Amino acid sequence: MRLMPDEPLFFPRPRKKRRGRVFAPPVRSARLYVYIDPAKVGFFRFMLEAHDNLGLMTVVDRWRCALLLRFAPGREKEMREFLEAMREILGCGDAFLPGKGAA
Repeated sequence: MRLMPDEPLFFPRPRKKRRGRVFAPPVRSARLYVYIDPAKVGFFRFMLEAHDNLGLMTVVDRWRCALLLRFAPGREKEMREFLEAMREILGCGDAFLPGKGAA
């Protein structure tokens, strides 16, 4: 079989129709602050990442070891359950919001 000069050498498959986004991305992340023992920050970060990347952690005061936890607003229940479990293991302080006290 001979191909004509203007015939393509391959026939691409039609593209699959893309699905729209399932969830709209949140405008802002939810956040909580928590105090923990400075010697246990590495373990806390490891557990946070191992827990299905539940949130992001930033140390905002290294002397008192205040941590800022950022997470998706829809996952607040899972974050609070995680903090309860970490409170039993590491002895974390209460989670609080700035200007609102304990949350």
